[in-house]
Amino acid sequence: MMTNYHNYRTYVADNQREKLAAAAQHRLAQTSAPQDERSASVYKPLLARMGRALIKLGTRLQVRYGSLNETSHRMPLEPNSPAHKPSI
Repeated sequence: MMTNYHNYRTYVADNQREKLAAAAQHRLAQTSAPQDERSASVYKPLLARMGRALIKLGTRLQVRYGSLNETSHRMPLEPNSPAHKPSI
């Protein structure tokens, strides 16, 4: 059954809830699936090395540009609101 969304925030909340449920189901399927030891022995060190490289890169960026003092947690504008101006 398709839900009739009358406002954008309801749509966003429902969409997020569906994505979280799908992710939880995927994680459950991954934990119950048998792991191939050969591929794990290849990917684990590779992922660990990549993680260390990302941490080093992030640290360098923080040193270079400083830390972010303030973040914005505002909801995005509704597509049909008067304040929303599409970029052309």
